[in-house]
Amino acid sequence: MHIGSLNDSAAVKAQYATSKGLDIRIGLHDKYSTNKLGYGNWLVSNTGRN
Repeated sequence: MHIGSLNDSAAVKAQYATSKGLDIRIGLHDKYSTNKLGYGNWLVSNTGRN
């Protein structure tokens, strides 16, 4: 999928023709969407890093 093709229904249909595109999207959301540690724990775990 190319940048700018998000509103192109053919490109979106091609991306989700199999479950692979959805699996990739789920993986990205899993990895980057939510801080699973919570802010306080994240702050403590990152204190003192250079």
